[in-house]
Amino acid sequence: MNGKPNASQETKQRVLKAIEELNYTPNYIAKNLKTRRTKTIGVVVEDHRKDHRDTYINKIQ
Repeated sequence: MNGKPNASQETKQRVLKAIEELNYTPNYIAKNLKTRRTKTIGVVVEDHRKDHRDTYINKIQ
C-alpha cells in the first residue's frame, strides 16, 4: 500500500486481496497524525467581504 520496494510480489498480492475483501479505505487523518504533515494551509484575511475573500483564496489555489 505504501509502495515499499522490498515487499515481495506475494505479500503485495495478499495485502491487495485483504484490502478488497475488507472494503478497506485509508484513514487520512490517522496518516497525517503519523507523518505529522497535513498538506493544509490556513488563510487569514483582513477584508471580510466575501467577494474579495474568494478572490484571495482562488489565487492561492
